[in-house]
Amino acid sequence: MTASRVAPTASDLPPSPPARRSRTPRWLDLRMIIGLLLVAACVVAGARIVSASDETVKVWAVTADLAAGTMLTESDVETVDVRLDDHAVIYLAASSDPVGKTLTRDVGAGDLLPVKAVQNEDELVSLALSIPASHVPITVSRGDRVSLYATAAPPAGAQQEPASTSLVVESVTVAEVSERSQGALSVGSGELQVVVKVPSCAVGQILDGTVQKVLTLVEVTGTTAAPPVC
Repeated sequence: MTASRVAPTASDLPPSPPARRSRTPRWLDLRMIIGLLLVAACVVAGARIVSASDETVKVWAVTADLAAGTMLTESDVETVDVRLDDHAVIYLAASSDPVGKTLTRDVGAGDLLPVKAVQNEDELVSLALSIPASHVPITVSRGDRVSLYATAAPPAGAQQEPASTSLVVESVTVAEVSERSQGALSVGSGELQVVVKVPSCAVGQILDGTVQKVLTLVEVTGTTAAPPVC
């Protein structure tokens, strides 16, 4: 005898598992927030570094080698953009005008101009000297440092005695040299007017040491010699 099969009814089937629905991503997840903050911090830090590397200041620089005592003119200085960080206050900013001021120390071509290297012109005076052209080195020009010597002729009746030469003033700055004429260059008989910058207290000493004497300039090389101090 064959058994008949009875089809299961709906009540006999096990319940279906609940359907899984895709959940909306949690954009405010803590780890994501931390990551975004780190990225933002890196961007800001990088921008500041780049900005700092581009921060330059405009200061004055010297265009030629100049000795202490030189009164600066427009052609002596130029403005340059440099990155100085915390040292910017040491150098003369472009907002300050150095023209008409006097150097207190030697500076070289291309050097930045320190604030302490300039002073008001009133602290020095100009002294004009007449010197034989042959006694002035042809290389001497404005801004150079020179020493001044004076030679006294031997007294009358003592022609065999050597002339006496003495140092009048050491390491003064040339402010101006008159142009050499062809005659002065060819025979050496002409005179040049040389203007030097000296402290006012040294004028009397220089005048006393040069009266009725033949003057000679000797160029001072290097920066070891100091300008005269009264």
